[in-house]
Amino acid sequence: MGARLFLLGLMVWPALVVGQVNFDANWIMDRNSGVNYNTNPNNFVPPPNMDVQEGNAVVSDGNNILFHTDGETIFDATGSVMSNGTNIGGHLSNSQLVTVQMPGSDSLFYVFTINDYSTSQDFRYTIVDMSANGGMGAVTSKGNLIGTGYTEKITACMHDNCEDVWIITQVCGTNQFEARLLTASGIGSPVVSTVGSNTLTYCIGCMKVSPDRTKLAVTEFDGSGFVEVFDFDNVTGTISNPTNYSATDPYGVEFSPNSELVYYTERKFNGRIRQIDLSSGVVYNLGSISNMSQIGGQIQLAKDGAIYGISAFSNRMFGVENPDGVGAAANYNSNAHTLISGTSTRLGVPQNIQPCGGFLLAVDWLSVAGWVTDEHTFLEWQVAEHQSDYYEIQRMDESQRFTTIAKVPATGNDRYTYRLDYNQSAYYRIVEYDFNGKRDKSPIIEVRNATEVHRSYFDLLGRKIGQPTGNRYVEQITLDNGKTFAQTVSRAW
Repeated sequence: MGARLFLLGLMVWPALVVGQVNFDANWIMDRNSGVNYNTNPNNFVPPPNMDVQEGNAVVSDGNNILFHTDGETIFDATGSVMSNGTNIGGHLSNSQLVTVQMPGSDSLFYVFTINDYSTSQDFRYTIVDMSANGGMGAVTSKGNLIGTGYTEKITACMHDNCEDVWIITQVCGTNQFEARLLTASGIGSPVVSTVGSNTLTYCIGCMKVSPDRTKLAVTEFDGSGFVEVFDFDNVTGTISNPTNYSATDPYGVEFSPNSELVYYTERKFNGRIRQIDLSSGVVYNLGSISNMSQIGGQIQLAKDGAIYGISAFSNRMFGVENPDGVGAAANYNSNAHTLISGTSTRLGVPQNIQPCGGFLLAVDWLSVAGWVTDEHTFLEWQVAEHQSDYYEIQRMDESQRFTTIAKVPATGNDRYTYRLDYNQSAYYRIVEYDFNGKRDKSPIIEVRNATEVHRSYFDLLGRKIGQPTGNRYVEQITLDNGKTFAQTVSRAW
């Protein structure tokens, strides 16, 4: 009868490992100053030419910037204009833009832009391929027109399947919202929801989806503007059930991590930050965010669990340090973080699209590796300490969709290894589930064939032996890529 193999430990790395993409690691505030949120907010000097007025995006691999865009130009990691990266169709002073990774791809990114209200208000997309130019990236398609006449507001969130992404916009002068699903096949037709209040004259403001992906908040900036909160169905893309809150010059908007509170800023001199308790409808004045020489800007939930924002022409950031707290319990701090001396912020911070579990709960994937031998595929992954329930191993099929092929119980360890009875090269990823049912996906890896070149045997005390004759022994296998791993063999006779 055949032997059954149980893997003990190994030190193997794959032929290709794709880094984990972060939309929330680095924020660029102006040419002089950036903030990294992988730990406590840390200042850094961004690469040359990277600057911000309003809508912008930063895509990172761990701590390292991959590219940045202001809506008009895309810059690579060095601050140089990316190949074919000019005139992508947006505008420096448009309120928002979004960048999302194409489902099923480890190298393609979509940048969605809208012109500002003073122009044609075109809605366009551009595609970045980060596998081009030795990893520095290139724009392969740009300025593709989706439609005209949109507000400056745009946001995105994950579909319920945690694969695809909803792109949400609003038509200027109307109460018509459009949600388009981005899949591995491209951009779908709009799901139209005609609901809520018509936009006002300038169609300026911001919109965000809640971390639990069940609500949408929208600000309408125009003198006696308003904030409107809707229900959002992340399966169908339907927007419904509006609740309107009158406001003065509302601009930036964000949800609390628990999705029960909405925060908004006032884009005016001596503007304030306010909190809406969605359960009671009470609006709290948390405090001033600007003075007579500054204007309140955008806000964003950061990876450290706080909400940060900026006011124009300042070198500081204000913060809500306990954003799940109601009223004063939110711990508003008007000087939460001081930027590098000489910084002069504008109005924009990057809009971060959270993973399914929310980036506050997301797993830190330290490594994901795999290789194929004559008979099996071996996968290994390592995570930072996390309260995981179980893992799913998923393999990409011919239609470029991922299918679950194995379920691995979490053991409390930070390193896992699994053997599959499959010996072909393929693309894989690991999906982690916590005890609340929330999930987080690893980077995608390509697992390639490796040929065995040598095999040695040891007893359970580590002494080298010849051809094994006992029921249990350790087998050490060396592959042609120079990697070695060991496994304990238990024979069933």
